[in-house]
Amino acid sequence: NGNNNNGTSGTGSTSIGGHSGNGSCNIFNGIPYNSLTPSTHILSSQYLYMYNKSANAGVNFVLDDDNRFPTTALKAKCNYGVREAFRYLFGAVPVYMESGVKANPMIKDGWRAHPEDWQSINSIWIEMGHGIETSEYQGLLNFVQDLANCGYFVVAGWYNPEDDNAMGHVAVVVPCERSLERASKWKYVSETGTENNYYVPFTMDTGRNNRQSLGKLSVGFGPDKIGYIEFFYYK
Repeated sequence: NGNNNNGTSGTGSTSIGGHSGNGSCNIFNGIPYNSLTPSTHILSSQYLYMYNKSANAGVNFVLDDDNRFPTTALKAKCNYGVREAFRYLFGAVPVYMESGVKANPMIKDGWRAHPEDWQSINSIWIEMGHGIETSEYQGLLNFVQDLANCGYFVVAGWYNPEDDNAMGHVAVVVPCERSLERASKWKYVSETGTENNYYVPFTMDTGRNNRQSLGKLSVGFGPDKIGYIEFFYYK
């Protein structure tokens, strides 16, 4: 599915999605991943520009919708933004991401239910032998940003367990040349008893009161979502 775009998939290729547009990315080449090392890879300027344009496309679509329907301005439209960012890069949108599909079914009936299209990053992290608690969760957050920086289309989702129609939340992890930034309300206590803050990836997020093409993951996902956010990349 990374092949349904400009180029062919494979490490070192010039595709969008699938693998990277940067030959230096070696996350899946058998080289051990240091779970506490911040992201160092970054797309070429050409692909960084395209991903930034896709994030802007998602936000601009929602802003236009806010203008057309003022009573809905700044309401939760996270599904709109993710859908339009995907559309900008890949054209056709899967039925489980089409207009009207909210965050919960997008996660459950889409990303989870279609492993042929979407790879769970959380599963990869666990298979690598890592956990998702305290400092190891920080490693997962670094890993997620690294994948986005390597050219993968990465999404983040929180499934609301109340029921399928409850309001969940989705966003796109976007590549960024900056280091991960501290999240003031995202905290954990280390084994030594020291309180620490997580450093979080950058996202495009059009949730409630949020219209950002590049902002902290923690803006759209509160601290109560720590450990419950599912990350996927498009194959």
